[in-house]
Amino acid sequence: MRNVANLVPPYAPDGKHHATSAALEFAVLSLGVKHVVVMGHGRCGGIRAVVEGGDPLSSGDFIGKWMSDVRDVVQAVRETVAEDMDLQTAVEHASVEHSLANLRTFPWLRIRENQNAITVHGAWFDISLGELHAYDETQRRWSLIPAE
Repeated sequence: MRNVANLVPPYAPDGKHHATSAALEFAVLSLGVKHVVVMGHGRCGGIRAVVEGGDPLSSGDFIGKWMSDVRDVVQAVRETVAEDMDLQTAVEHASVEHSLANLRTFPWLRIRENQNAITVHGAWFDISLGELHAYDETQRRWSLIPAE
């Protein structure tokens, strides 16, 4: 499933349209997928819009609401990011971590993960650098996957 800023919203069965949640539910419950990967990417336009603020997120029916969950992530990253790290890249990573946490709000996914029937992964790819990074949740850090 591809969407703006690679976001996974929290579980919210409110009867409204939730394409990402529906795709996730179908993949896990109907297709029986064994791995869910949340993959962010370098120079993400959606993340950049939240980091820089303003249009297009300040108007419209959908995008501002979709990206609103990331605003708190941006604020937290601003307070903790190291001086030598690019803010946008740090937010792109943190947004993937946030989406991993949101994945676990889906009860049927969390149950399967606890039963070792499904694994969730965080990844980040930057095509301009040709780099793929993986998130290690146990160590809470990102690592470059070496090219072979």
